[in-house]
Amino acid sequence: MAKYKLDIPLQTDFQLMGIVTPLPAYRVAYFINKELELRLKRKEDWAIEFGKRNEKYRYPLFCDYLEIDKLNIYLLGNKAPGSGTALLPEHRYLDFLLLMKGVEGIYFGRRYLEILGSFTHFQTTVKIDVGKLSSIENIIIDDEIVQQN
Repeated sequence: MAKYKLDIPLQTDFQLMGIVTPLPAYRVAYFINKELELRLKRKEDWAIEFGKRNEKYRYPLFCDYLEIDKLNIYLLGNKAPGSGTALLPEHRYLDFLLLMKGVEGIYFGRRYLEILGSFTHFQTTVKIDVGKLSSIENIIIDDEIVQQN
């Protein structure tokens, strides 16, 4: 009997930016809050198992919800403290990821990229094409679970 494999692509409904900076996570969140007029708050670390030995890694996570714009914003560390294992291995040079989920994500993504690109505390900011990521499942965040914590 023939075997069939169901291959369903993940629906990516968010914008993603990468940040390179030597600053610790709490300072990055502080400067983003100040410059973008957000209220990113520290949440429980994003814990995920992956790799050859299915080791568990923890990444700093900050989030904010803009109710008027129906937009969830997440600041997520790309490197696990202590091990340096990248959440997005194809972009291991990035220190942080800024995710914007919602209807207005495209508009805010462009605006935020311009503002953060001129920010002196960040070495560089880049827009990441979510459709080309091979490890997209590492950054799929359930909004309802994070909002409850």
